[in-house]
Amino acid sequence: MIMTVLGGDTRSVYLVSRLVADGHTVHTYGLETAAVPKACHRADLATALRGSDCVVLPIPAVKDGILNTPFGSQAICLTELVNTLPEAVPIFAGAPGKVLSELCTRHGLRLIDLLTIETLTLKNAALTAECALGLVIQEVPYTLMGEPVLILGAGRIGRQLAVRLHALGAKVTISSRNGTDKTWCAAHSLSSADTYGLAPLLPKHRLVINTIPARVLDAGQMAALPSGALLVELASAPGGFDPNAAANLGLQVLPAGGLPGKFAPESAANAIAETIYSYFMR
Repeated sequence: MIMTVLGGDTRSVYLVSRLVADGHTVHTYGLETAAVPKACHRADLATALRGSDCVVLPIPAVKDGILNTPFGSQAICLTELVNTLPEAVPIFAGAPGKVLSELCTRHGLRLIDLLTIETLTLKNAALTAECALGLVIQEVPYTLMGEPVLILGAGRIGRQLAVRLHALGAKVTISSRNGTDKTWCAAHSLSSADTYGLAPLLPKHRLVINTIPARVLDAGQMAALPSGALLVELASAPGGFDPNAAANLGLQVLPAGGLPGKFAPESAANAIAETIYSYFMR
């Protein structure tokens, strides 16, 4: 196949290498300063899209209102992009956002949000959990064996992380709304908590990891945490707590969004490639 990769971070660089290794012809644009084979580079957007059987946009697809191209030599506005994209081929993107999604719908384009495909979200959750665990181990001055750890959110990432922390001997409590995941927690020898009833637990935890993209802890709740407690933010905006308020309370704040792209880009790229391949094998 002819596959076009537009923009993206280090994941896109590894994705190009994987696609080329698998025997595909790859066109790239918006990766001019990346370590991508020169044969893949195209001089302009239209040339990069010519004859393409599928298009791969970044994860996330949009940043600051334009295509996310940290390795690009010039900005690609969304209007230009949509006006150039071919109508008859699938266009894969991660978290395309409202504006790009609406533009693609208006132009009759086949936009597929990679982050809504279950197999990829599960793989990303596992990668995120592993990377987060590595960050925490580097950050804290104590061993996790026997350490109480509070995880906010019992979704894919929260569960993957809880199991890994438990394997290291941490005393893990995972919270969810109304404690609806008690059965799963019990099956994995984990403690469970209601997200709306965390007050009694907070003074006991100097390590809290959030996976919920909504404010969970307010300033009053954070004040109940031990002095110097570490708050790890894995969720997208607005996140589970106000980082400025946390810092003002003397708490450590570790922003940790987009970990697979930063710390496991090769594995993340392989997961994206396999997801794209499975689409064509349906």
